[in-house]
Amino acid sequence: MDKEKVRKEFNEFLDSASDETIKDFLKFIKERKAKRNRSGGDIDSADKRFKNRSN
Repeated sequence: MDKEKVRKEFNEFLDSASDETIKDFLKFIKERKAKRNRSGGDIDSADKRFKNRSN
């Protein structure tokens, strides 16, 4: 799935979701990010992605 399609579907989700659903989604994302950070699985950091890379 390309970025534009993901962005479109996410915006449709935000437009149609209830406030409670959005709150639950944000809670899920925050917990997932915290879990990744605790386990060292933060793939958003380029430094961490390439830390063990040998050239």
